[in-house]
Amino acid sequence: MKKTLKILVVVCSMLLLAGAFSSCAKKIPTDSAYSKLRDALESSLQYKTYYIQEMITHDKLLDKTTVNLRCELDKNYQPILKNGRLSDYKAEIHFSKNDLAVADIFCGVSKSSTGEERDLLFRTKYEEQNGKSKAVSKTMQAMPVEKFIEGNEFKNNYSIEHFLSELNGMTEADFHFSADTAIAESKNHLTVIGFSITDGYLQRYEKEKGKKSVFAGSDRIEIELIYGRIASVVTFCSYSDKQFHQTFEESPYKLFITYYGPKFEIPHFNSKTDQNALEWTQI
Repeated sequence: MKKTLKILVVVCSMLLLAGAFSSCAKKIPTDSAYSKLRDALESSLQYKTYYIQEMITHDKLLDKTTVNLRCELDKNYQPILKNGRLSDYKAEIHFSKNDLAVADIFCGVSKSSTGEERDLLFRTKYEEQNGKSKAVSKTMQAMPVEKFIEGNEFKNNYSIEHFLSELNGMTEADFHFSADTAIAESKNHLTVIGFSITDGYLQRYEKEKGKKSVFAGSDRIEIELIYGRIASVVTFCSYSDKQFHQTFEESPYKLFITYYGPKFEIPHFNSKTDQNALEWTQI
């Protein structure tokens, strides 16, 4: 019942948003929708700071990945350089399954209780115990954040290039734009592009990558562009609810991107959060 209520709330919220958006929006010619999307992709991939949330629902499980890559900005919102490095450049990554923590990663300048500073990479692994997440492993190793970000682990799993890689690898022929996908543009720097994916692309992707596309099984996809950058990618698929004798939409894949995330702190390498917490193990 709770799941049904959540779906109803989401659907109602989307309808209200769609109504407000459509009332002040103008149509985009379908032949220019793809070029707008390509321009937004190129713009988004230039950023060195971003806050990304990816949510994938499968078999009633919600996998969520959050990446926060940020640095200090000046009054003009430009990155500050100190000694050839981005000031306070750091990374924060969280993984959860059904709202229970699975793993955390932090990388940046860590301070001790006495003020000593070190470039460190922290990793925490969790296990479910009595319905809660409990840390079972905490390690730290010497690692400048620049080296971590340039490494294959970050590039292939946590970078903005990774999250937008499938979109970036598609051609115009892979998209299907039609009148019923509500392609529209608002006057307030918000563009919504709706489309579906060709079966040929889905088959090609699975053959080349050995896995299904994140767009597989979707009836349609909506991408929001804000100030010419990718802000969200959401897939929609329909299902029938026998109890209510109605058809609903759900979103098995959601990606949200902003280009400057909330503040966070790198853990102190010589302190514990409480007396019962695990200590950091140097590796």
